[in-house]
Amino acid sequence: MKKFLVTLAILFVVGIVLVISLMTYFGRDIPAPDVSDLAVTQSVNPEDTAYAFFMAANDALYWPSDSDIVKDYINDEPVDLRVIAEVIAKNEKTLALINRGVECESCITPEVISFDATISYIGPWQNISQVLAAKIKSQRILGNYKDATDTCITLIKFGNLIQKDAGYIIQYLVGVSFTTLGLEQARDLVYDDMPREELERLSKTIESLGSPATGLIRAFKCEYKVAENTIDDIRNGRVDKFEDIFPFVPKYIPKYFLQPNRTKLIFAGLYRNYIKNSSLRYIDMNLDFLGDIYPDGENIILSMIKPNSFGKMLAYILVPALDKILGEKCRLESDIIAMRLIVNMWIYKKDNGAFPKSLQALVPQYIDAVPVDPFDGKPFRYKPDKGIVYSVGKDCIDSGGSTVKLPKYERKSGKPNRWHLEDAVYEIEKKQKPSSQEGTKVQDATN
Repeated sequence: MKKFLVTLAILFVVGIVLVISLMTYFGRDIPAPDVSDLAVTQSVNPEDTAYAFFMAANDALYWPSDSDIVKDYINDEPVDLRVIAEVIAKNEKTLALINRGVECESCITPEVISFDATISYIGPWQNISQVLAAKIKSQRILGNYKDATDTCITLIKFGNLIQKDAGYIIQYLVGVSFTTLGLEQARDLVYDDMPREELERLSKTIESLGSPATGLIRAFKCEYKVAENTIDDIRNGRVDKFEDIFPFVPKYIPKYFLQPNRTKLIFAGLYRNYIKNSSLRYIDMNLDFLGDIYPDGENIILSMIKPNSFGKMLAYILVPALDKILGEKCRLESDIIAMRLIVNMWIYKKDNGAFPKSLQALVPQYIDAVPVDPFDGKPFRYKPDKGIVYSVGKDCIDSGGSTVKLPKYERKSGKPNRWHLEDAVYEIEKKQKPSSQEGTKVQDATN
């Protein structure tokens, strides 16, 4: 019995030594990967860019106690117009600072170094974008098309600056939403059959917008740096800051389960794929390479005992939802293309008495070439008989300008969203009836 116990103890010790040896061997990390292609050069101080003006605008911002009233006004809901007039009047300084900011070439924000960082300025920027939209609407209703166009151009530039110099994904998406809001206000201005010179100014502004892919690529590179910093923090035991994301992470993780350089290489590969997809049409994108981390059919339990399993889990949890982000990029591209076409169709109508019979009729006097749909890469669609231009959307199926809801959105209520329909349709002329307050002047509410 004694010999048996001794033998068992020896086998146990040998087993432990063998396990430790195997974990040590397979836990060896690789040299630091070359990620120079993911570096973001930031030689400009944020205080020397539009960021300084936008932050000063935040400090001067007046916001009403009813936080939804400005948004409701923009969406044609009945509101107290005296409050809207007050909001616009009390934000004169705020909007003057935004006007100064949008004349800058860039909007570089302070570097985000960790996933737990708090970005305090996004909320006020969202409120400012709504004040701008409310001012555009009130100026349009008053018939002040020059002033309304000035404000609309400011809003579009505001959003474009934020997204094209995005330092992280959320900032990019916020910039996209501001630009989209500006384009929506431009659409309402155009529907009013405003003067040709204002149409031309809008057209030039929209034409000057760069590709949304530029800002997205920059945001992906900045996010990779954040991922690097997070890996180093966890490796060095600074896990308390990530309790909300990883509530059960121990301070010390064996090298077998977390190999920093190998994990950084995984993240680098993912972000390189993100960047590659950013410049493609939606139909050509590869949106499934997260499966490279955990291939289909792989046993999850077994995967957790493999080398660098925690590093793989980090990548799977922390990388952004690629399909949504790339979809937003293509949507903004589509919005820009559609608005540019609609503006130039109205200019064409003023010159020729009617809208063009084809998009080719706009070339080359009004546009350089017929633009392509960012989703399927085919020429953007135009239905003169329906008075619409349209994109095929994420399903990349041309349904002839159909506004039927896609099956997964059939039960969704609320304001119609063109991206929930079979095709993303943009009307050339306003066809909806005006809302109860559409013709009410904000200026009248102060009298």
